[in-house]
This record gives sequence, structure tokens and C-alpha cells, in this order.
Amino acid sequence: MVGNSSGFQGKTVQKLSKGARIRQPEITGNQAPIAVIWGTFRGPKVHMHGALYLEVETEKEQIKRFNLALFDEAEPLSTYDPQDRPLLFQQSVTKKSGANDEITQSDFDMVKINIEKYVANEANHADLFKFLEENDKKEFNKWVHDLLSTFIRKGKLNFDINGQLTSQKALSRSMKAAMSERHGRSEGEQTGEEESGDEETETCHQLSIVTLPIRGIPPDELMPGEEIYVRALGAVVEHFPDELRSERYDFATIPIEATVESVKSDPDLPSSYEGEPENYYEVIARFGKGEKGKGFIYKSEKIKPVYLPEENTSPDRMIPILLGGGLLASILALIAFFIFG
Repeated sequence: MVGNSSGFQGKTVQKLSKGARIRQPEITGNQAPIAVIWGTFRGPKVHMHGALYLEVETEKEQIKRFNLALFDEAEPLSTYDPQDRPLLFQQSVTKKSGANDEITQSDFDMVKINIEKYVANEANHADLFKFLEENDKKEFNKWVHDLLSTFIRKGKLNFDINGQLTSQKALSRSMKAAMSERHGRSEGEQTGEEESGDEETETCHQLSIVTLPIRGIPPDELMPGEEIYVRALGAVVEHFPDELRSERYDFATIPIEATVESVKSDPDLPSSYEGEPENYYEVIARFGKGEKGKGFIYKSEKIKPVYLPEENTSPDRMIPILLGGGLLASILALIAFFIFG
């Protein structure tokens, strides 16, 4: 049984879900194992539905990596597939407010704090690794139930949660296999006679397009072959050397060079983006060692190119520059008159 030393009281969940499972351990090298937890949960009577991804270290009673999405209705959860391997699932989990704005920032903070406190409890931390090591599905199911019950305390609690002991290297190496599994499920199992082609199964990573307000390129003027700056996001970041990883965000690189493949107006916008598809352009580009990525940018923004265009300022652009320069000169002359006479 999971210890009750966590200090969380008042749980009124009526029914224990059978939605937790333990995946086969994947340990590579001599690294200490980490516990990975990923999946979705639903609490209909309190209008709180979400997806989470956790990495918990063996030595420290704290969460190493934490992704959380919360919604006030169940429908957005259809885009999250708990059958995915961990890092593939993690890529889809970003902070998201409720579809009807019933989930507030304070709700998000409350859930995050409760999960962190539960994992930081010494007994809970030890039980997590024990249950995963011993493949004790029943006790792990109770562990997950108690975790979610710290913030969903009314009504029937349903969840589809996975647990696995793995290593950071094994997580990174699983990405290609994960994409192949996803493709197989979406296209159906292929026979040996079928040819899928590299384009169909190629991983398309997430990109954040770097902008440059004044001298940047408008998205509709971007041409295939042009080089721009992007940030790579998600699991692919693990393959970059430390000097190319963001110091502020562990899921992003610093701005890196990428070659544009295509630009699309009115794209199929992911649920994590605000606004309507017609407000965005989709940019597909190659980065790193031939990796393919996709990013979205507002139509009103400008993209930072690797090579800035020459300063061939048109007459129309010179007018406000000259006016501004003349006004500044007049002000300086007036100040000098009053000081020096």
C-alpha cells in the first residue's frame, strides 16, 4: 500500500480507475534510471481534464522534467495519445488554458504544486521506484490514483497513465522507433511488399521561428532555399551539444540556422496555438544534420534571416527617416541656443 504520509487530506474520489500500466524498462549504459510517467486524466464533475509528463530522478525526491496541459472539457484530450512512447508524448504536452476559460492560472499552479509535493514526499518517491521495479501494477495504479486525487477530489476519476523505468539515453534513442510506431498505427500495419517511402515516415520536429521586427522577412515573401533562424523544440534538443541548448529552457535550442523547404498559408494549426489558422503561416525547414521541422508564425510578424538584406532603403522609407532626423536636429539646435545664446 502507498503510505499516507504525504499529508493530503479530504479525498472524496468515488471510484478507483484501472487506467495505469507499467511499461518494460529501457536502460542504456551506466546511467542511473529515471522514472517516467505520462498520460491523460479526467475529472468530469470538476471540469478538469489534462495531460502530463513527468521525469523523476532516482537520487532526488523531485521532478526533473514536468509538462502539464489542463482543459475544462474532455474533447481536447483526443489529440494526446498515451500509447505513444514518452518523449513523443511529451512533445505534444504544452501549457494550455481551458477551452472555455474555466481553467485559470491559479488552477494550473495548484495542480503543479500538488503534483510536485506528492512526488517530493520521501515515501511516495520510494514507492514509485519500488512499484515500477517490481512491476506491481496494482500498487502503481493506486499510486497514480492518489497523485491525481490531490487536486481532483470530486466525482469519478479516470486516467490513462503509463510508468516506466528508463535512462536519458534510452529515451533519446527511442524517438525513431516511436515515430515508426505512430506511423504504423495511423496508416495500418504494412506488409513487406508495401513501400512507405522516407517522406511518409520522416520525423517532423517542432520549431519556433525567430523573428526580427524591423529588418526581418515577411512570411509571405519567404522562398524555399532561404536560410532563417529557428529554435528546435522537444526531444530532438537532447541530440544537440550543450553550447547549442538554451540556458533558460531545457526543451529548446538557442537560435540555429535552418533552410526553408516550404511556406503555407492557413495551416492546420495545433491546439496549443491561440487564434485562427488564417492568422498564421506554416514554415517547414531543414536544420541540424538534415532534420525536418515545422513552425508557425503570425502573418504580421517578420522572420530573422541568416543573411540580412543590404540596406537599399527605398524613397518611401527614407521620408520618415529624414523627418525624424530633421526634427531631432531642430530640437538639439534649440537646446543649444538656450544654453549658449
